Amino acid sequence: MCSTKIAICIAARWNAAVQIVSEAAKALPPDYLAKYPNAPWTSIVGIGNILRHEYQRLDDKQLWEIATVHLPQLQPIVAQMLTELGA
Repeated sequence: MCSTKIAICIAARWNAAVQIVSEAAKALPPDYLAKYPNAPWTSIVGIGNILRHEYQRLDDKQLWEIATVHLPQLQPIVAQMLTELGA
């Protein structure tokens, strides 16, 4: 069983990871994001705003789902973006 301290640390790391992805999406031009319509860019940016300003609206289960379900679904899209950029 996971201790409370470890659980809080894990949640904080996932929170930070989701915020980083959100900030990266926010920094990209809308016309560039439009080339990848399969990603929910508005939701990605929006979740970062919630984590920064309205974190009490998001519970740990929701954050876990974002981190373990939605971020992995985004990975192939980001990989394609990087490939096309030659990175």
